[in-house]
Amino acid sequence: MDSFDQEFSAVEVVGVPNSDQTPHVIGHVSDADSFRVQIKFGFESLEVWEVIFVGVDGIRILDEGDLCSFWGRSKPRGWLWQIESGGWRDLEQRRGDYLSGDSGYTEYLLGGLDECVGVFAFDPPTVRKFEG
Repeated sequence: MDSFDQEFSAVEVVGVPNSDQTPHVIGHVSDADSFRVQIKFGFESLEVWEVIFVGVDGIRILDEGDLCSFWGRSKPRGWLWQIESGGWRDLEQRRGDYLSGDSGYTEYLLGGLDECVGVFAFDPPTVRKFEG
């Protein structure tokens, strides 16, 4: 397979807490139609946040080092992005057997300290304090 050279473009999802910090992913849970990611900001923090994706069509969790080629020279501001081009979806659409490419979902990426979480979802994510 030839190299993937599509330009990466992402916009920060606005209205998320601590957009100037990078979260630590501490857990995730999925069911038939939703995916929840628990995060915290700072290892000493007791405050846990939850990012909820509904209408999920795909989930991918990778070490952040495996995504360095997507960032180019610098990472966009924030920690939760809507991917416009050059992300996981564009990479998958290069495969001849990928059937979900035009299904109407949006690609999101949550950039964590150790893990990055990619999600294909039909609805925008909700971010709230975790009440567990």
